[in-house]
Amino acid sequence: MKLKHLLLIIFVGIIVIYFYGQKSANKTRCFKYLLFNNTDYSGVIIEKLVDTLNHNIETLTIKNNSNTIEWMTNFDISGFFKYVEEFDSLLKKPNEIYVKIFRNNKLDTTFLLIMAAKKTIINKS
Repeated sequence: MKLKHLLLIIFVGIIVIYFYGQKSANKTRCFKYLLFNNTDYSGVIIEKLVDTLNHNIETLTIKNNSNTIEWMTNFDISGFFKYVEEFDSLLKKPNEIYVKIFRNNKLDTTFLLIMAAKKTIINKS
């Protein structure tokens, strides 16, 4: 009888921890989206990589006049990361969801960034 109670307590504990973790992950996703939305990603792509040491996060390193920033594009499902190349210039202003891509010193294309909570929920077949 005591064993059943102990197993029930452990089971309920695991369920509580699971749902708390999901809630925390959603808050992190919302924070990352707000950070993305409020940031100016304008400059030249000096490095494009899939960071295998950090959960295969698609990362762009962008250099502008004053600093270098890293843009982790994992929640974008528009195909933007696959399209851009090193040495392309980007213009993404704060509070905009459009990114202008300049290649060979002229406007190449404009992407509407589509942010998803999880990449796995979209079927790209």
